Amino acid sequence: MPRTGITPLGYMLAIIRDPDADPARKDKLAIAAAPYCHARLVQPAKRDQQAKAARRAGGQGTEWCGDLEYLESPLKQ
Repeated sequence: MPRTGITPLGYMLAIIRDPDADPARKDKLAIAAAPYCHARLVQPAKRDQQAKAARRAGGQGTEWCGDLEYLESPLKQ
C-alpha cells in the first residue's frame, strides 16, 4: 500500500466532509475524531469546589468579610 501522506485524523475528516459518504459512517468517524479536534472541559476536583464554596461562605475576599468577625462575643455581655 503506497503512502499518501494523510494522517488517520485527516482521513476521518475527509470522509466526514464527503457529501456522498454514508451518514452512519460519518457519525462513527465524528465520534472517533472529536477528542482530537476539541478539548475536553475539565471540571475542578470536588474538594477544590468545596474549599472555594467554604471560602465564599465565610466571606473571605468579599466586602462583607468583616461582618462575621466579632471583637467580643455578643453572648458574654
